[in-house]
Parts: sequence; structure tokens; C-alpha cells
Amino acid sequence: MDTIINSNLGKLYLAGNTALDFDDINHTLKYNINTKVNLNRDFLSSYISGIELKRLNTIRILLNGNLENTKYKISTSKISLIKDDIILDTPLNLEGHGSILSGKIDFFGLSLKPDSNIGYGELIVTGDFNFKDFKSTFNHHTNFNLYPNRDYLNSILNEQNITLMETPSLSGKAEGGLSSIDTSLYSNVKFLYQGNILRLALDFPRFYLDFDDLYSEGYISLFIKSPNMEFGFVDNRFSGSLNSLEDITSDGNVYIKKFKGFGVDLNPILPMDINFKIKNRLADFNLSSNRLILLEHLKILMIYH
Repeated sequence: MDTIINSNLGKLYLAGNTALDFDDINHTLKYNINTKVNLNRDFLSSYISGIELKRLNTIRILLNGNLENTKYKISTSKISLIKDDIILDTPLNLEGHGSILSGKIDFFGLSLKPDSNIGYGELIVTGDFNFKDFKSTFNHHTNFNLYPNRDYLNSILNEQNITLMETPSLSGKAEGGLSSIDTSLYSNVKFLYQGNILRLALDFPRFYLDFDDLYSEGYISLFIKSPNMEFGFVDNRFSGSLNSLEDITSDGNVYIKKFKGFGVDLNPILPMDINFKIKNRLADFNLSSNRLILLEHLKILMIYH
């Protein structure tokens, strides 16, 4: 079976073979199909608002199996998109298996390797869904490693007197469906701020968000080091609705081991630990320092406008 189909959507080259018994198509239809698709960029661009589809190489589709179990593979060597001043190129590879009869689709090895003027990276996605009820059944697990372009970010950060000294890194994972997502993020960056060279390490092990009511929870740690400074926020936990930021509760610890910079020298009263808890718009601080005696507890009313 060799077929060529032309339409305003593009051109499709279809090659393969099939076998079936017309008395029992659901259980006897077998196929091995190799398809090449050249989509019409102008046609597709009319459905993509604000994004220019600059290039879309030939899409290859392989289908092998039957209506109960089909293996598939979809790939293209390059997709190019333009949004404002951002240019993005990536290949795409996707493979998995599914059942046309039940609607269950598994995908694994969805691979994207974006390369653009704002950075590059890699995303690997696995998941599953049922196309008969996509909204409630879609589920995915995504691992990513991203490396933002230092020069591009510096053109933005220079206004804040911040200069990145090296290419920052972002890595993490995201999983969930269309109703909620659970993510983790890790980052490391070295930068110059007001004459001080600092290294920032961000550890964001969990951020959960429910898309329906915007309820979120998670915890985060942040560490900053330099020859003259070392401090961090450790296991800062939070929970609450993003619809009401003032009612979000949080607690954690701040430690300051050394701090001399930006015209401030705290070393005479260091090291210092600060435990805090924010709830019902009240902030409760508990400070401990071998060199400083303060009130054991300090409560501050959080005022919001």
C-alpha cells in the first residue's frame, strides 16, 4: 500500500501493509505503516496566535500492531518557533504504545532538546492518558535540565546591577495531570552584585499546585556563599491559596554564619539562627546568638494593603 495525499494541511506519504478478516475487524486487523508528513507551515501558523512557525521538518510516523495494541513512533529533526525576540529550535522524538479499542495510550521517551537565544536544555517526558476522557486521565512525569543564556539574562539583570559570572543551571522534575502539578527545582548560579561575588544554591524539593483553587504547598532552601558572606534559608515550608497570599502560612529557619558586605558588618554578633513562623498574618521570630541577647520571642503583626 503506497499512497500520496495532498491537502491544504500538507502532503502525506503513506507506505505499509495490512491484513484483516472482515468478519472480525477488531481482533484481526493488523498493520505496519510507515508515514512521512510534510505539513503546510502557513496553514498551521494561522492556528498559532503570536508564535511564528519558522520551520517544521518532515514528520515521520511509524505504526505497528493491531487495534488492541499498537506501537508507535513519531519524530522530526527540527521545529523552529519565533516569539517576539525569542528563537527556539528543537528536534522531537516520541514513542509508546496504545489501544485504539480501549483508548488507553502510553507514551515514553518523549524527548525535546530546545536550543534558543535564551538558553538550551533537554526534557524527557513519560505518561499516559485515555483519549476517550483525556481531561481526567492525562498524567505525566517530566525530567528537565535547562541552561539559560548568560548574556541574554545579563542584558536584563544589568539594570539591577547584577551580572552572572557563569551559565546558570536549572534541573528538576514535574509530574501530575491537568488538575494539579507537583514539581521540584534545583539551581546553582554565580553572580556579581555591588562588587561582591556570590554563589546562590536553590533547593526547591517540592512545590505542589492545584489548578482549580490555586492551593499550594511545599518547602524551599536557599544558600548564599562568598568569601565574606555565608547565610541561608533552610527548610522553609509554606501552604495556602495563591488567591490569598496574605493568609499563606510558613515556617523555617534562617542562619547567618558570616556577613560583611554592602556596607554592613554583622560578624560581631554572628553566628545567628532565626526560627520563624507566619500564620494568621502574625510573624513569630525566635532568635538565638551567643553574642547577642534579645527577647526570646518577637511577634510582628503583618500588615497588608
